[in-house]
Amino acid sequence: MNDNLERPARVFALALSLSALVGCGESTDLEPAKPLGVTVAAQTIPTVIDVSWSTERPSMGYVEYGPTPAMGYTTPMQADATAHSTRLLGLAASSTYYYRVVTWVGSDAVAPTTNDAGASGVSTLQTGAFAATVPAFQVEGAGFERLVIAPLVNSNTVVVIDPAGSVVWAYADQSGLSISRARLSKDKLSILYNTVGPAGTPTPNSAVVRVSLDGGTVTPVTIPDLGPDFVELADGTIAALAADVRDIGGTTVRGDKIVEVVNGVATDVWSTFDCFDPATQPGDDIATAWTNASGIGLNADDESAYYVSLRNFSSIAKVDRATKMCPWILGSTGATLAISGGEPFLHQQQFQTFGSATAPTVLVMDNDGGGTNLSRVVEYKLDVAASTATQIASYAPAAGIYTARLGEPTRLTGSTAPLTGTFTFVNWGEAGLLEAIDSKSQSAWRLIGTGTVFGYHDLPVSLYDGTVRKP
Repeated sequence: MNDNLERPARVFALALSLSALVGCGESTDLEPAKPLGVTVAAQTIPTVIDVSWSTERPSMGYVEYGPTPAMGYTTPMQADATAHSTRLLGLAASSTYYYRVVTWVGSDAVAPTTNDAGASGVSTLQTGAFAATVPAFQVEGAGFERLVIAPLVNSNTVVVIDPAGSVVWAYADQSGLSISRARLSKDKLSILYNTVGPAGTPTPNSAVVRVSLDGGTVTPVTIPDLGPDFVELADGTIAALAADVRDIGGTTVRGDKIVEVVNGVATDVWSTFDCFDPATQPGDDIATAWTNASGIGLNADDESAYYVSLRNFSSIAKVDRATKMCPWILGSTGATLAISGGEPFLHQQQFQTFGSATAPTVLVMDNDGGGTNLSRVVEYKLDVAASTATQIASYAPAAGIYTARLGEPTRLTGSTAPLTGTFTFVNWGEAGLLEAIDSKSQSAWRLIGTGTVFGYHDLPVSLYDGTVRKP
């Protein structure tokens, strides 16, 4: 269950302070605003339940729910209407939940007068079982409060896992391809994931797939020869990695490109050939995969540039969307920044870039720089003007972990001890381990999935869109 949902106590506290107030022109008769005809309907995803009700007069409303009669969680407040429907998200499979509908009247931006109109009786509902087989996860530690959205690569299933380790959403892909990345869509209405073929193998039917949260709508956008990663921009544009195969002097060279998808139409917007030359920069394995892009990212709210991890170059490049040039390159091949402090990363997987454009911080999932068969997370502080990159932190579990593919670090901010302030979430990919590292580089929370291979993740606070939450 997602502990980040609004607690109803806040709502009821506000009701007590405002219950005597009535907005200008409002009727004092709240009886017509009480909920009627409450119904529940299970969706294709069996942990998603729609709750509907009506009122005789326009009202707002929400659903209070939880695994015990005390409930403890609420959906966002619904806008003024007489017919309402809202969705319960983040429920565990095959479980009983208690719920009731609460209605309100009279709240607006000009005169925020709010009246608790009433509530339905408390009822129970039962969630269904997943059609896909999902593993059980063991959780150790505390303080982590995010949801984890990730592919289970070895079963081609996308899941949402709550902080207690319960799978609260699952969808099994039937394409026969592999999944390497999953994300919550920007509008919070669906889950996005990719279907890709084996690295270096032509895959004309690879796609970015959109599955509505209720599971009722599945929309694939076919992009031939997709790579392992994609991002979604604020306007809904999808930017995905794909292979870019060219004949260079009679030799076939497999580079990488970025493809932007707008309204289902894919357009090539950048290629590794724009910033690198295979004749002078062959990388580690030009015969099989020249650059072998392993990740693409954005820097927080700045969408003027992409950042691309090139595994076979042991480099990460900033890509200017307007010019298609690379303002800086961190790492080995083509590097424009001199690294100091510690061993450089080698054959990295995912990464994260954040902070200012002139002095960003870069987190890297390093596979070989820390030693043979030893993965680690390395943190660099860049000074773009001075063309320098300084290693400021490195973390690897004491027992040692190696994830030859996948693996991803993410910097987050928490409010629950021991993960207060800044901390780092580490997805160890093939090792089947998710871990939250506190600000002192101590492991505070771990999710263990024995035999599981985690793909690249997303870490939303909630599946709900909170923009309509009132009062």
